[in-house]
Amino acid sequence: MLSTEGTNDKKWGNFLLLALFLQISAWSYEAYFNSTVINSVFFLNLNLSDSFATAFDMVSSFVLLGSFALFMVTKRAFLLLIPTLYALALPICQIILHSSFAYEYALLSNGARIGLPLVLYLFYKGEQVWSIEKRFIIRFAIAMTFVGHGIEALIEHPKFIDFLIESSSIFLGYELTEGSAIQILALIGAADIVFAISGLIKPRAWIYTWMATWGLVTAVCRLVYFQWDGVFPMLLRSAHWALPALVVWTILEKRKAAQPWKVWSSVKG
Repeated sequence: MLSTEGTNDKKWGNFLLLALFLQISAWSYEAYFNSTVINSVFFLNLNLSDSFATAFDMVSSFVLLGSFALFMVTKRAFLLLIPTLYALALPICQIILHSSFAYEYALLSNGARIGLPLVLYLFYKGEQVWSIEKRFIIRFAIAMTFVGHGIEALIEHPKFIDFLIESSSIFLGYELTEGSAIQILALIGAADIVFAISGLIKPRAWIYTWMATWGLVTAVCRLVYFQWDGVFPMLLRSAHWALPALVVWTILEKRKAAQPWKVWSSVKG
């Protein structure tokens, strides 16, 4: 088992709690101000009234924020099951509705968002240490998300094509053609899947450093593309960079890379 100091484990537990708070804030905003896929399932599939479905969304917003606040006060781990179940319900409803492009891969793509509250629940439920089992769950959740997004890229998700074209226009000063964007997207999708599987089989710091960086970049893309409307979509993807960052830290801890000048040699090894 990899050994870490309890104080460092607690700091990283707090780091993931911050990421979860950002994720819950995005969920709560969406549930309160917009209709969620859960709302649509209630209304379209279960034939419940629109007023009930809307009320459920609004109540969900307060329950999510309230359960997190109550957890921060009481440290009762079972409260973290509420965001875990909510994270699981969203992609399941998306699959039921067939409501978006590549809906079949919704559970995969949402793996990190489901894994974040789940691994925190396990962390606070038992001994507060990042055991091998908990770390594998983190790596598995990351792999799910990167494989899911990799598949979406390979099947040419229109949203990703738009992101690439818009980003190239903003940062490079010229606009990619749709054909060029599709070719680049295929490379990105293949890389996502290769990195996900490689990291799951044999975790290396440089792999998860790239995944944390790419997770952050793709989250910020929402802010670039949607401007202020992209703030909450960006926050929703906090798990995409926070979980890989934790994996990098655990690997560096194993190598005793405490000195800053040794960190890069540890990362690239």
